[in-house]
Order: sequence, then structure tokens, then C-alpha cells
Amino acid sequence: MTSSHALQRKAEQARARLSESLGDLSTQFSPAAMVGDLLTIDYDKARQDVTRFLSKQVRGNPLAYALIAAGVGWLLISEAGEPLSKLRLGRASRRKRQPAKARQRRVSKAATSRRRA
Repeated sequence: MTSSHALQRKAEQARARLSESLGDLSTQFSPAAMVGDLLTIDYDKARQDVTRFLSKQVRGNPLAYALIAAGVGWLLISEAGEPLSKLRLGRASRRKRQPAKARQRRVSKAATSRRRA
């Protein structure tokens, strides 16, 4: 049988290893380490990887990517003729404003229909 002293020693060793592992993890995932990792990214290699991936996908299914490119191009061309203020407001700004008389007629019709009900 194992004595209580031996068990305590094993528990202390396990705690020490766990503490060391947690210390290593905290230094690896610190904000300074994360920023350092981001600054050391090789952007040329990443760009080449993305380019290689996209070219492989386009070669595999060219019709789908041609349709996507046509749709994006169509969207850009259709929005290019719009004034910048309308682009920011979205499609709701494309509605034409009704003349004041037409609005008054609509409001008065609604009021008379409420009175009848």
C-alpha cells in the first residue's frame, strides 16, 4: 500500500505541473503575445494561399463563380448611378414624396372611415 506521505507528494507534484502549464498558457495567450503573433503574419504568404484557394474553387465550379461575379458587377453598376446621399439611406429614400394635397386627402379619407365605423 502507498503511504499518505507518498500520495501527498504525488499530489504536490501534480499541482506544480498544473501550475506550470497554466503559467505557460497565460503567457502564450496574453494580449502582448497575440499582438506579436499578428504582427509576424506573413501577408504575402497569406495572400498567395487565398489566391491559390480561390483559383482552385473557380476551376472546380466556374459557372457558379461567374454568376456571382455577374451579380456583384450588376449591383455595383446599378448603384453607381445613384447619388451618394441615396446610397447611404438605402431603398427607402427612392420613394417619391407625395404632394401635400394628396397626403391631406388620404388623411381625411382615413378620418372619415374611422368616424363611420
